[in-house]
Formats: sequence, C-alpha cells, structure tokens
Amino acid sequence: MSFAIKVALFALLLPISLVSAEQNSLESLVGAEIPAFQCNTLSGGSLTKDGIVQLKKLREKANKYCLACRGDECIAKQWPEDRVQELQLCQSLYCVPAVFPKTILADQRGWASHTANVVYKVEKNGSGKLLSYTATENAEAIRSYKKEINQSVGSFLKNTRFVPLIVDGERKELVNLYYTVNIYNRN
Repeated sequence: MSFAIKVALFALLLPISLVSAEQNSLESLVGAEIPAFQCNTLSGGSLTKDGIVQLKKLREKANKYCLACRGDECIAKQWPEDRVQELQLCQSLYCVPAVFPKTILADQRGWASHTANVVYKVEKNGSGKLLSYTATENAEAIRSYKKEINQSVGSFLKNTRFVPLIVDGERKELVNLYYTVNIYNRN
C-alpha cells in the first residue's frame, strides 16, 4: 500500500475515532456542565442487609430510567418538578449509603456557621469521594477553615460506603451527586 493511500485512510479514520471518543464522554450526553443530583446523604439513614439485597434487584431495572452512562461513569438523571415519585425512587436507589462512619463530622465544632453544597461521587468500590465543598452562605467566614473542611468532609465521604453501582455487569462511578449541609457554630 502506498504512502499516499495510508495517509488518505488515516485522514478518513481520524474523524471517526474522534467522534467515538467524544461519544464516550458524559459531556456528550449533557453538555459541558454536568448537572448535580441532590441527595439527602446525611438525613436518609443507612441500609440494612435485606435493604441492600432489595436495592441490587431494583437497581437492575431502574438503571436505564435513573442513570445516563458513558464509559466507566454514570450520572443520575434530572427529573422535572412534576415527576416527584421518579425523583424519590432514584434518590432512594442511589443516594442512601450502606454504612456511615461512627462520627459524623465531629471536628466541625470550631468552624464558623455556614451552609454549603457538598459535591461528591461514588467510586467503583462504593466509597464516596469529595469533589467540591462550596459555601452558599457565610463563605468568607470559613475561608480559613477550607483545608480542614476539605480533609474532614473528604474523610467522612471516603468512610461512607455505598452499594457499588453495577450497570450491565460492570462497576461504574456515579459522579454527579451533592447534598447541602448546615453548620452551626456550637462554641
């Protein structure tokens, strides 16, 4: 095969490989900004052993309705305000942890009062991972605690165990979850 033919074939195949790589990303589903899915992680309780068994069965059927997946990552789909039952079903299947750490952010006592959004993902092994901690109220007051807050909340999420997400027989990450936390200064 001549060099010119090889170059022409490469030029023809290059756009196909770029398109398939682009289609494998979550951004190809939802655009550049992946919308966060609200979970009530701190107030939803945890699962029993029977609950975990039921959850796994129900997830098999609900994955196609509640999730959008590309590659190793999935996002929980957004639901319109008039579809409350669907939203609550998806929250109960993907937001409730199997195990909480024994202490829930016990070291927050010295932090200034504030409200924050905690964006996290559930990794393939079922542990949580902090992606961002953004104060929505009184942000200036916690600026000096930012490193401590990230370490504490990161540790809390890492020690929180969720049932690993399995879609079509493969473990996936659930990458667009968040909850809101209100911290009250108890000093």
